[in-house]
Amino acid sequence: MTARDEEIEALRAALRAAETRVAELERDRHELALRERLLRERLDGLAIHIPGILWESYFEQSPQEMTVDYVSDRIEPMSGYTVEEWKQPNFWLELIHPDDRPGAMADASKVFQAGRGESSYRWITRDGRTLWVTSRMSLILGEDGAPVGIRGVTMDETGIKQAEAQRLEMRMREEVIRAQDEALLALSTPLIPIDDETVVLPLIGTLDPRRVERVLQTMLEGVATTRARTVILDITGVPEIDAQTADALLRAARSTALLGAEAVITGIRPGLAATLVGLGADLGSLVTLGTLKAGIAYAMNRRRG
Repeated sequence: MTARDEEIEALRAALRAAETRVAELERDRHELALRERLLRERLDGLAIHIPGILWESYFEQSPQEMTVDYVSDRIEPMSGYTVEEWKQPNFWLELIHPDDRPGAMADASKVFQAGRGESSYRWITRDGRTLWVTSRMSLILGEDGAPVGIRGVTMDETGIKQAEAQRLEMRMREEVIRAQDEALLALSTPLIPIDDETVVLPLIGTLDPRRVERVLQTMLEGVATTRARTVILDITGVPEIDAQTADALLRAARSTALLGAEAVITGIRPGLAATLVGLGADLGSLVTLGTLKAGIAYAMNRRRG
């Protein structure tokens, strides 16, 4: 065999080796593509059952410009935008409400220091709806340990936010109603001074345990402040009374004796008197008179005596 024949044979052997290597690489490429497709299908199959959006974003130049490499199909029914639209650089920022963008960018930056984090903000969907979403994120590291991107899951929490807002509104409404009730209650139990030693507490409308408690508080505070000797509790404007309320009212009247004052109950009409007797109310040593005028006269006479 001549030297040229040997050279040709060597070239043929090299070509066969190259063809074998190319075939191996093509087989490996096909296997990698098949494996990637199977992994994608598995990931998509899992993503269907997650009530949120799975995504991965990578950057080439800087963390300020990120491109979505993967986003689950749920993104379109949730935001109105397609998967391909989401793969545009920084497309995620365009959906965020302008007022929330600085905070969302700051939260994403914190992930590079902490390794993970979360952020809540509003999305403006393609059809103009506003969604409250929360993204929980973790850092993606390259083979050299350097950050290369962020992956995470974004959940629609609009319903939660609306429920929180409704609860807050309800609490605020309850506070307003409570404050209004307190104001009305204070107005409904005024303590009126007649002179230096006599005060009148006129009651109008239905009495309930809460209002009777307010009557007791007003009477005791009034007697302690004015140092009155006589407290006239006028119930002319009370249409009816039950046993529990009657007993509480009478105990409130008697409690003034602890501060050195005498309680006088006026305005007990015949019908109400019969009701009190029928309920077994114990009037005891309390002074009871038919009219407020009679009660004031009693207090004046007591003062002169």
